[in-house]
Amino acid sequence: MSGTTTKFSQFQTGNNLKTSDTTVGLRGGLNTIFTNTGLQDSAGDQILTYGTNAGYGLTLEGTGGTILPRGSTADRPLVTRGAIRLNTTTGFFECSVDGVSWVDLSTGGGGTSVAGTANQIDVNTVGPVSTISLDAALILPGTLTTSHTVTLSGLTASTILGLDGSNNIISITEPLAPTLGGTGLSTYTLGDTLYASAASTLAKLAGNTTNTIKYLAQTGTGVVSAAPAWTTISGGDITGAALTEVNDTNVTMTLGGSPTTALLRATSMTLGWTGQLAVTRGGTGLSSVVQGDLLYGSAANTLSTLTKSTTGTQYLGNQGTSNNPAWATISGGDITGAALTKTDDTNVTLTLGGTPTTALLRAASITAGWTGTLAETRGGTNQSTYTLGDTLYASAANTLSKLAGNTAATIKYLSQTGTGAVSAAPVWSTISGGDITGAALTKTDDTNVTLTLGGTPTTALLRASSITAGWTGQLAVSRGGTGLASATAYAVLCGGTTSTNPFQSIASVGTSGQVLTSNGAGALPTFQSNPSGSGFSVVNIQTFVSSGTYTPTANMKYCIIETVGGGGGGGGGFSAASNYQVGGGGGGGGYSRKFASAATIGASQTVTIGAAGTAGSAGNNNGGNGGDTSVGSICIGKGGTGGNGSTTGGVTNTPGGAGGVAGTGDVSIPGQRGLAGSNNSSATLAGYLGNGGAAACGFGYGAQTATSSTPTAGVAGNVYGSGGSGGQSFGNGDVAGGAGAAGIVVITEFI
Repeated sequence: MSGTTTKFSQFQTGNNLKTSDTTVGLRGGLNTIFTNTGLQDSAGDQILTYGTNAGYGLTLEGTGGTILPRGSTADRPLVTRGAIRLNTTTGFFECSVDGVSWVDLSTGGGGTSVAGTANQIDVNTVGPVSTISLDAALILPGTLTTSHTVTLSGLTASTILGLDGSNNIISITEPLAPTLGGTGLSTYTLGDTLYASAASTLAKLAGNTTNTIKYLAQTGTGVVSAAPAWTTISGGDITGAALTEVNDTNVTMTLGGSPTTALLRATSMTLGWTGQLAVTRGGTGLSSVVQGDLLYGSAANTLSTLTKSTTGTQYLGNQGTSNNPAWATISGGDITGAALTKTDDTNVTLTLGGTPTTALLRAASITAGWTGTLAETRGGTNQSTYTLGDTLYASAANTLSKLAGNTAATIKYLSQTGTGAVSAAPVWSTISGGDITGAALTKTDDTNVTLTLGGTPTTALLRASSITAGWTGQLAVSRGGTGLASATAYAVLCGGTTSTNPFQSIASVGTSGQVLTSNGAGALPTFQSNPSGSGFSVVNIQTFVSSGTYTPTANMKYCIIETVGGGGGGGGGFSAASNYQVGGGGGGGGYSRKFASAATIGASQTVTIGAAGTAGSAGNNNGGNGGDTSVGSICIGKGGTGGNGSTTGGVTNTPGGAGGVAGTGDVSIPGQRGLAGSNNSSATLAGYLGNGGAAACGFGYGAQTATSSTPTAGVAGNVYGSGGSGGQSFGNGDVAGGAGAAGIVVITEFI
């Protein structure tokens, strides 16, 4: 305003603008008049009207235009619901309807005529929200965003919609058809394989249910493929030449794959061996060993053998810094292992080898698990479906893809041609004669390992190659070596940290009088002085021929328990005219031996002596079984079985009783079976049959020869655990068998 100052208070009444006319002069010579109805310019034209149109607050009058706020995307103010502006970056007006984000407005004012097919509606993908309702087939060009809504009438809540090959919206039935990315199938049986049985049609090939391995085969017509089938591969399908081998006594080759048809030209390899494998090459340097020999270093890089001990339990000892090890007696301690357990997964299982129940110092468990699909980088394929004939190949780094099978009626092979720098995807192609030119296979022998090339080695290979027999490292334990390149002079060799790891030399050869002492699992033994008082000074024997209680002698450290089960009784003899009838001998009792510590025995153990098997009563009657002999549950010798009674006539031999089976102990020996009784008409043979079976510490008596007038009963076993003999008769009266002998317990104590 020029010349005067107008205060804002002049334009208001209370907190509202005055409704009386007030004229305000604006810069540029234009006066604006505030009237009761709005704003007018100096010419009296209405510029803005206050709320005279129902539902609207302000009405901009006139035939011109209104310039709204404008600016780039970066110039946007704080978003407010109802705000509108021109975005100079996008070239569109934009507004906010939710107070959260800006939405572009189409600059077009009306509909657009679009040429198309019947029932086709064009959608403006840039403008405001569009809603389309249509009962007929609907074709939607362009891209519908989440701000667009399509309403289709005449559908139910369970209807599934999808797009067909022409992008028409259609209803989909279950199961989903192959043309829609499904299989058209809803059920499967174990082993089913999916294949295309016709255009856009999938079918199931039932799995091979035979107990022989079969393979998927497919033969096309020359134009199209055919349905696959399970079949075996015949020899005529693949023609190849053989790779053969001739093994050496110590060095062998294992030919993998299909060596009989592996080559273009038949070729053979013959392994040879010269001399003995030296210690420095992982061998022993020895040409022979006998059962029980132990290897030790007798000088630098020299191994010798120590003959096994033929006496009781002994350990390796050493008599000086330059002497060789020798067998010596020493006390030991018990080690009680803890269990290694495992829990298998559905797809991943664990097999615990060795003796897992006592393999660890502390109990532990392993649980196998599986998550997700096995990726290529973990040895999987990352594929879940296949079509008949598909071949897997690497289509990119650490990525496997599928090459469709050959549908031609002629055999084809996979071929591949790179770019000179990288590989390429494989394809099916035929092999011409000029594709392969045989090249030579040559060889160079090693000192110890030689090769003999058989067949036609000069043209046996695709590319000329040579084989040079050599030696690297040391011969592994799993191949009969030690895994060592050298050994400490005079040191004892021990097993590796696993069953196949290289042998180990102990730390030193010790000094005179020291003994080789175990340091427990996971550590090498060492030579140590024999601790004072750890040896044995007194050996005491306790013998039991009747049941009772074994109480160890004071200061007993270890003991050896020996048990013999009771012998079986001999079978009775049956009287048959003009025939010898001899009962079977009773079986001998079994023998068991156990080495036990004082801790294992405890304060005492119950001793049970196996009873003697009763004699079979006169006639066709079996002898009784011998009882088991035991010391607690630590050591048990099983009783022998009674012999059968002789038959009621004829010349069939009578079976003897079985010896006691293997019992409980470090060593368990079954008893001897009783001899069969001879049933015949010759008096000269009977006396040699029907003998009782022997126990570990003796033999049973043989049966007695009968006369034509005097029957002879069997004889009782005469040594602990032996079986009784069978009774004999020659048509002169039934006779009884002999009773078996009772068992025995012998305990040798080391004090």
